[in-house]
Amino acid sequence: MQDPVVDELVGLLREVTGQGNAYGEMGSGDFGPVVRLEWGAKLFGLGVIRADCGIHGKDEFAYRRDIEDLAVVISRFIAPD
Repeated sequence: MQDPVVDELVGLLREVTGQGNAYGEMGSGDFGPVVRLEWGAKLFGLGVIRADCGIHGKDEFAYRRDIEDLAVVISRFIAPD
């Protein structure tokens, strides 16, 4: 399935991080289906997570560079110029 929003985000991720098409999945909560089914809106989540970040453990962390890159991607997506 091609989606222009997804394509734009992939392009931004590739420009900022040098990587594209690295997708994950958000499995918690039911808000995503509500937004999509009830409101007909698109929903996506962006975040920082790596397998070595101790996901949901007491020592869970994120890399500073990942947080900084995410901030750049979000700001460029919201205000592309």
